[in-house]
Amino acid sequence: SLDWESRRSFERRQQLLLAKALQAKALLAAGREDEARAFASDLLSTSRPGLLWSNLAREVLAAEGDGATGGR
Repeated sequence: SLDWESRRSFERRQQLLLAKALQAKALLAAGREDEARAFASDLLSTSRPGLLWSNLAREVLAAEGDGATGGR
């Protein structure tokens, strides 16, 4: 699994974090805001600003109350 491989490979780690950020965005779009915010918060706890998955996680957290529209 990508989770297991990410322990040994920096590239796989990046792919895993991006996948988690995209999952958070998908959860938000599906109206599952609590789960999306949990994923996003977890990502931000181990991320630096400016990284793609960090930016996506911040978008999820910023979309509070916007539901499936994602703030648009």
